[in-house]
Amino acid sequence: MFSVIYLDHYTALGINEEATPAEIQVAFNQALKRFTERHRGAVVASILGRSMERLQLAHAELIDPEHRQKYDSYLSKCRMPVPLFPMW
Repeated sequence: MFSVIYLDHYTALGINEEATPAEIQVAFNQALKRFTERHRGAVVASILGRSMERLQLAHAELIDPEHRQKYDSYLSKCRMPVPLFPMW
């Protein structure tokens, strides 16, 4: 049986919605460091690869002011987070 963890970009990076671009960058760099330190084995690499893609997407959306404004507007309208990866 599978369940899905849903996270928005802010939660994925461990920041709040008022985070500055500098705080977004620091959070992204810290997350990258954690993932690269734990990168071991093929199964783990597969899971971390999907998680890394998720972090990169979150960073790209939030670091660009125009994209961030659109994303924040999206969140305020529907508050439907995007899936991170399946958990079993």
